[in-house]
Amino acid sequence: MQGAPRTGVRSSDEGIFAATFVLTSVLLLGLAALLIPLAMIVVPEVQVSPLIRHNQDAESLAFAAIFLAMLPISIFLVPRFAAALNARSGADAVIGLAAILCLTLGVAIGFVRFSGELPWGYGIGTAAVVLGAWALIAAALLALSGRSRVADLLARAGAGRRRAWTLAAFGALMAVLTVVAWSHVDLAVLLPGLLLVLAAGCAAVRGDRIRVPSIGRGWGRLIDVVVVLLVLFAVPDMVIFPVGPGIDSPSPFITYVVQFHQNLFLGPASQVLDGQVLLVDTVSQYGIGNIYLISAFFEIAPIGHGTLGFLDGFLSAMVIACGYVILRLCRVGRWLAIPAMAVAVIVLAWGLTYPIGGLLQHGAIRYGLPILVIAAAVAGARWSRAAGPLRLVCLFLVGLSSIWALEAFLYTLLTWLGLVALEMVWRGREGWWRYLVRSLLETAAAMVIVHVLFALATLIASGELPDWNLYLTYLREFVTGDIGDLTYDYVPWSRGLGVGAFYLVASIGLVLILWKRGEYARRNRTEFVALTGSLAYGIALYTYFVNRSLDHVLPYLLLPFILVIVLALSLAFREGSPVPRVTAALSLAGAMLIALLAISSVAPAIPDRASTSMLGYAIPGGRSLGDGFDRLWNPPPLVAGADEGERLLETEMPGEDRSAVITRSDLGVEALARAGRANSLGFSDPKENSWVPEPNLPIITAAIEELEPGTLMLVDRTALDFFERLRREPSLDAAAAAPEAGLEPLQGIALKMIGEKYELVPVAEGDAGLEVVRLEPR
Repeated sequence: MQGAPRTGVRSSDEGIFAATFVLTSVLLLGLAALLIPLAMIVVPEVQVSPLIRHNQDAESLAFAAIFLAMLPISIFLVPRFAAALNARSGADAVIGLAAILCLTLGVAIGFVRFSGELPWGYGIGTAAVVLGAWALIAAALLALSGRSRVADLLARAGAGRRRAWTLAAFGALMAVLTVVAWSHVDLAVLLPGLLLVLAAGCAAVRGDRIRVPSIGRGWGRLIDVVVVLLVLFAVPDMVIFPVGPGIDSPSPFITYVVQFHQNLFLGPASQVLDGQVLLVDTVSQYGIGNIYLISAFFEIAPIGHGTLGFLDGFLSAMVIACGYVILRLCRVGRWLAIPAMAVAVIVLAWGLTYPIGGLLQHGAIRYGLPILVIAAAVAGARWSRAAGPLRLVCLFLVGLSSIWALEAFLYTLLTWLGLVALEMVWRGREGWWRYLVRSLLETAAAMVIVHVLFALATLIASGELPDWNLYLTYLREFVTGDIGDLTYDYVPWSRGLGVGAFYLVASIGLVLILWKRGEYARRNRTEFVALTGSLAYGIALYTYFVNRSLDHVLPYLLLPFILVIVLALSLAFREGSPVPRVTAALSLAGAMLIALLAISSVAPAIPDRASTSMLGYAIPGGRSLGDGFDRLWNPPPLVAGADEGERLLETEMPGEDRSAVITRSDLGVEALARAGRANSLGFSDPKENSWVPEPNLPIITAAIEELEPGTLMLVDRTALDFFERLRREPSLDAAAAAPEAGLEPLQGIALKMIGEKYELVPVAEGDAGLEVVRLEPR
């Protein structure tokens, strides 16, 4: 790290730019902090059940108002106000106003946070009153800043700039510390780490006296390859399911949750492997393209929960490794990029509540495409000769995302539109409109081409065109139906609030630099492409957290958060940067503090997760990689009786690619997966199928109508008892009664339809209440 002279920017210009940035950020964050409790008070809660209620409408409303309205309005109005105040009363007045508001907002938020020990607590009412008072004070200062006496007071406050910025930094620190989960912080990690942060900050301030030894290009590339390989080995988990032999601390709850969510992907994939076609014979709520990717993987690996988890874990490793490649394409120094990747691995892989590869709805299979768009765009900016072909790659990825999954499409599209917006800014007033129209037409054309190719492939494979209504039915039910009410609120003082605040501040900083320091941004084109793409990606992913606000979800969404911070720090330390050396050093120390708090909060999980990673298995002296893959390829049964179901399928119903199975949902899905079969009754995952029955009931009905006398079916005691009850009570509502018996509604309907034509004749009885029966006409 070398010292960098700050050239081409006057000190007064630096001061007014920083003050404008801080003032815009503070006013937006203060109003956003006030809006959130007001929305929670005004918008009524939804009572899902006697035990579950939420206020998702208030959260969604607040997010939309803050990011779509308040953010652009603040960027438009506040810098103009700051410029007018500067012209009227000087830069010191703007600095003083920004410092006062930053300090008082931090104190106000800190007071609300730490007033939990006071009689009135720290509820949303307290937040509304305190932040409302701050908003009135801020409005009064803004309104009275034109008066000479007030302007003189502000200028006096800003004249001692070091003191003013110190007070502002204290306010910012107070606000940041409010979202730290102190009960989770490991002091044994935090306290030594604080010494490292202090040392790094001091070293950065005196950076002109520090020289990092130069590394030759060949050795540097070798280091980069090693880092990428380490990431690829460090992220995937080789256990995933903490059950079975050799597991010291089994967790039935984690096993249940992971299996439950994996079944939503595994079931549809098993149907595809059986030759069924998505949007024709079967459907998945989690998309189309990703299910085909999973099915393709199962052509080379045995279908199962372990292999599915490994696939997602390895793809997650590739996404993080791609982040490192992006940083190096942007010439981020290894002294910064390598520690950032270490933090990413520790926090985003080893620090998760559930093992990486467990919850696929949060993983790379679903959300990995945007990072490829950013990488292609950054490479195009780095190597201008390849910009054209790499733009086509970006367009292809956007088109592919439109048949991948709804969330993947939205996040990929928003990331791409962020990059388009950046290029529009660089095109200037004369060229931006033409570029926008061209980009929108190209994007639409890419999606149309991919959809046409997908439709032709579906027609060739099945003889029918894809029926997108099957998938859109899921979308309608999750957005407007009762199933959409199954959501979660932010926990009090969630760390997600800090992430949202960071994205607001980063957006303001990016726009102001493009507006006020446009030439500097153009000189660092590659870096600003990466910065814009990562920020757009991060904000897009944050919308998922707004809807699914559990804290254990947050780490899955934070790779763009890390990339934005690292890219900004790299730019701050470069020669010609408009950021003063002390500010850059304090920013580095602040980033290290955030990383330290994040690591210390997950410290207890690190040793176990590191030891179960593929890197942990690859290190000599312990379990071998062969042992790990053998367990993933042949996992222990996750549900009692799954191995017995597999045995009955293979011994009593040999040679079948698909078999009729009606048992408790998780048991049936796992037994079929272990036997490498699909369910011939049209079920993918009975739970998923029953959430939105409309697209699935016709498929299941058609499958049952094709059953022939003599067909063998695997059932369990639960299904047999319910079948007998249907016989005793012919008028019973099978869909309504099935959940009480331990089955899913569509399974109840299926048993009723089967019972109208067939008797169930016992053929073979197994353990765990499982039985093979033969369908005989009534």
